[in-house]
Amino acid sequence: MKKTLIALVITTLAATSVNAATVYEQDGTKVEVGGSVRLVLGKFGDKQRGDLRNDDSRLEVKVSHHLENGLSALGGLEIRFDEDADSSQSFGNPSTNKLYAGFSYDPIGTLTFGQQTTNGDDVQLGDYAYTFGGNNNLPEDAKKSIKFRSTEWHGFSFGADYLFGEAEKKKKLSPFTDYKYGYGVAVFYNRELMQDLVFNLNAGYSVETQDNASAHRPTGTSMKTTSWRVATEVAYGPAALAAEYGQTHLKVLDTFNSKSKHILVGAKYQVMEPSKVYLQWQRNQDISASNNKMTENVYLAGVDYQFHKNVLTYIEYANVRRQDNAYPINKERDNKYGVGLRVFF
Repeated sequence: MKKTLIALVITTLAATSVNAATVYEQDGTKVEVGGSVRLVLGKFGDKQRGDLRNDDSRLEVKVSHHLENGLSALGGLEIRFDEDADSSQSFGNPSTNKLYAGFSYDPIGTLTFGQQTTNGDDVQLGDYAYTFGGNNNLPEDAKKSIKFRSTEWHGFSFGADYLFGEAEKKKKLSPFTDYKYGYGVAVFYNRELMQDLVFNLNAGYSVETQDNASAHRPTGTSMKTTSWRVATEVAYGPAALAAEYGQTHLKVLDTFNSKSKHILVGAKYQVMEPSKVYLQWQRNQDISASNNKMTENVYLAGVDYQFHKNVLTYIEYANVRRQDNAYPINKERDNKYGVGLRVFF
């Protein structure tokens, strides 16, 4: 049976089917293979040339095995093609983005172990953009973690994560580079208030720490990052509006170092069945212990068109404006734009 599974997966990967495929389903075991090719042609800053980039293309394999009485075992693998040391090339360097396994019990929820996204990745609601959007200040990915996500109950669900750090207590000389541990919790609520009117509310909180590698406190905490975020969304028919706010506070050796504030407002409207327009505004502000401030405003607009359920194109533009509170004030402006293509299989 194992040899059959491996052969079927390899055959499907080579064939590059146009739909996510169930390559094996028998005796309670199910294997699915899918993914997407994501490309963007554009200019990613005023100081950059026009470029063609890979935009997180991915290949996914998911396995589940039904045990009994609503209990299942599951596993997943996701490969992405990331930018390597040469930033001019983003089509190589395949690497593992997710690798996890665990159990799902219908009345309670899902518990997984491994390299995976966190529950904080699901808190953000208003990022309807594809390439230049989003400012989620919660941890979104973990190299190795335990993740629990509850079953939804009357619109409510919750999640919890524990993120593991470096196994060695004193691995490097720098006191600010070794990840020690992290944890996070999140709550989710969605409700249909009336026909075609849906309300969503998400909130998340996280703590991340790093080791103090000095000789006298090799396992102490040198840096502690605390973040929280609240996101709301109202969707009515073809339109949706979302607003979010979050903060991140950083302590170094138990002393306040800096904080950041993040606002996001997003809107989208389905003009016709295959196409929507979307807008986004971000305000991101970094504040140091000495009250030095750097404020960034991002204004984003885009339109997409879905030729087929597995083929999507879009045009996206973002104007970025930054300024500090020095005297005289330092100001910067940047423009980003691109045409994207995503093909799912």
